[in-house]
Order: sequence, then C-alpha cells, then structure tokens
Amino acid sequence: MLDLSQLSDLQKSWFEAYTTISRFNATDAARRAGYATPEVDGFRCKQALAEVIDAWWEANSMPKTEVAARMAQVARGVPAQYWVETNVAVVGRGDEPPEVVRGYALDVDALTADGLGYLIKSVKNTANGQNFELHDSQVALDKMARFHGMYQDRTDVTTNGESLNAQDAKHAATIAAIEAMRAKPVEKAE
Repeated sequence: MLDLSQLSDLQKSWFEAYTTISRFNATDAARRAGYATPEVDGFRCKQALAEVIDAWWEANSMPKTEVAARMAQVARGVPAQYWVETNVAVVGRGDEPPEVVRGYALDVDALTADGLGYLIKSVKNTANGQNFELHDSQVALDKMARFHGMYQDRTDVTTNGESLNAQDAKHAATIAAIEAMRAKPVEKAE
C-alpha cells in the first residue's frame, strides 16, 4: 500500500487526480485539486512528488512476465470452452443441397469471470446483438517472437560476438588514436 501520510491534503488531492481522472496531466490535476496557479503548481507537484509517483507506478504496473503471459494468451486466442453453440440452421439455395450452418457466441460472462476479459478488444452494439472484437493473434505472436529474441533486429559488425569490454581491451590503442584524431583541430588548406 502506498503511504501518502506525509503529503498535505492539497498534495493528496493533486496526486489522486493525477493518477486517475487527469490521466497523468499535472496541470489538470492541479486545477482539479484547487491550486491557484495550476500551470506552475502542477509542475512543482510533479517534481516534489516524483518518488511517490514512481512508487505508484511500481505498485500499479505489470511485471514483464505478466505482460508476456497475457500476450501469449492473446496469441493463443480464446480457449474453446468459451465458445457456445447458439443455433443450428439448415440452409439451402435453389438446387443446391441443404447445408448445416452452426452459430457460435462468446460466453463473455465466463471469460471475464475467469480473468480473461483482456482478450476482448472492443464491444459494439449492433442490430443483431453485441459484436465482440478480439485482439489480433498474429500481432500478439509477432510481439512474443520479438520478446523471445526470435528476430535478428541488430547486426553485430564490430565485436564478432565478444563483449564490448573484451573489444575495448583488445583495441585500446586504436580507440585512443581515434580520440586523439578527433581532439586535433583540422587545419584548413590555403
């Protein structure tokens, strides 16, 4: 639990607004808290309460393992048990043989009760009921691949896979010569 006991009532009001309704806008939080000069006081509060803000972020942010776990779940998609068969229809057109068409709906209550509501990207009300859009699993797979270093985003052209410290030790003379050249003024030809 975050200890705000050392803050004044005005600072507590600012901090509460800053981390909620003001969405980390210091000036808006100062205005809502009742400061006389919100533009100045908001900035000052943010500076004065930097440690409290950092502690709030530490307490309220996700560790990278949880981020990875959620992204992996999005990549896997909604588990089968949350899809419920809603109707079965036999559809035929003209001379074509009838076809069985099954309808499925997402059991949102069960999904959210099991803590998986974050799999839903958006909900839209339509003439046929609610339409649920899920997060893109391909995007999530791409992010998980990057998280696990599966892409070669960087090319090592200087160290041959050795640590920079080992390279520095091997090439200290070269580095010193380059620095000396940079420090030397360039003479202009007349």
